[in-house]
Amino acid sequence: IDLFKKLVAADVQVTISHYTWQLICRDFQNDPVFYRQSLINGIESGVVDLGKHTASLLCAVAVYCNDAESLDYLLNATFTNEQANSICRQAASCFAYDEHREVSKQIIVNMANKHSTDFHALGPDFFKKHIVIARDKQFLLELVQANSGDSMLYALSRYLSETDENIVDFAEVIHAVTKHSAEFKDNGLVRVGVDELVQCVAHLYDVGKDKPHVKTICLDAWDELYKSNLRD
Repeated sequence: IDLFKKLVAADVQVTISHYTWQLICRDFQNDPVFYRQSLINGIESGVVDLGKHTASLLCAVAVYCNDAESLDYLLNATFTNEQANSICRQAASCFAYDEHREVSKQIIVNMANKHSTDFHALGPDFFKKHIVIARDKQFLLELVQANSGDSMLYALSRYLSETDENIVDFAEVIHAVTKHSAEFKDNGLVRVGVDELVQCVAHLYDVGKDKPHVKTICLDAWDELYKSNLRD
């Protein structure tokens, strides 16, 4: 450990080495200031690959080591889109663990709000493997309302059209996705998942039309689709 710290102190690019996370995880509580600042130095170095790697490591520290100061930096610092993608990917990988899910949600939504880019970690597999609507509805609503790219909306639309969960439970999320997707009418309709959205709204209406609030949501969603010329 001492040798590793000396090497990192001399050149922060040492953190790219294969065993860095294992060493940091083992010793972080003994010297949190050193490890935290070393990773921040890497993020702010201007070296693209180093910045992405250390951003991911700092996210892991914030989540797995429960380090409030690392989390505060992640939520308030400025990152490149590449670094934000690395942070989001790391947070998404923590989502499966009950004890880390809430902070992972916080990080993902924060990155999505600040970066209008496509987050590769938020693909169909993420939603299929990790989302439980009774638990994660508010997270999905916040994610849809964020400034994230249209590929995330497509992934979520696809998930909603394929899920085995009761689609009525997704009514508010489907409406939010439909409303937000209308903003992309001139920017890659296929990726927004229009066909999947139409399928979702039609299915939602079939199973929930006897519930006034669901019927209202469906009618509002159809209005969004047609007013925005998302469907002919």
